Amino acid sequence: MNRPVGPLPVTTSPANEFPRSEGEMDLVTLLEINRNLMVALRELLARAELAASQSPPNGRPVPLAELERRAILDAIEYAEGDKRRAAELLGISRAKIYQRLKHWKESGTKLA
Repeated sequence: MNRPVGPLPVTTSPANEFPRSEGEMDLVTLLEINRNLMVALRELLARAELAASQSPPNGRPVPLAELERRAILDAIEYAEGDKRRAAELLGISRAKIYQRLKHWKESGTKLA
């Protein structure tokens, strides 16, 4: 990853007329996306830890299927309904989210 980079074309930002290279703008964008994903992941992990720490009334562990349902629904809520983003946050495919939602709907599983 540490390869030499040749001269980058310089562009001007319309907002502040500050010259930046196109490569730098791409890096800034990627860093911002990475930061946003990390914040979202930390929040999801915190929610998962909280859910795991709360014992059900009967004292039995929460089944994995229930934890999966909670994680997917929380991710969709956090992503404001954007299933592609929710899938990215969870590290699963968008198709998997749609498969689970369809399965839960067909089986009458409560989604809220």
